[in-house]
Amino acid sequence: MSTDTATLVAPTENAPEQPEAAKRKLGRPRKFAPWFPAVAKTMRESTTLRMALIWNRITLDAREMRKLYRNREFRRLYRIERQLYMLSDYGKRPLTDEQKFRRAIERQIQ
Repeated sequence: MSTDTATLVAPTENAPEQPEAAKRKLGRPRKFAPWFPAVAKTMRESTTLRMALIWNRITLDAREMRKLYRNREFRRLYRIERQLYMLSDYGKRPLTDEQKFRRAIERQIQ
């Protein structure tokens, strides 16, 4: 080895151990209120945020409601709830009493 490359390569046995680079935390942690899932579930059927908050007995002023619309965690929860609603319940009518009775009888027969 020439002396030029020897100065560039540090010996591994004498090198001090450096801690592994930890992931850098970007920004502030996301805000998550315990009532986010309940409000998102109420809003899944196209209910407005204001009505969903009233039904869940939560009081927010206009500025806090605007912040809630921008909150990533809340938007993620709402989007998931909305998609699940559209996949499972959209367009289904509730059963009439006759239909409920008929299904109960059919289950007993089988």
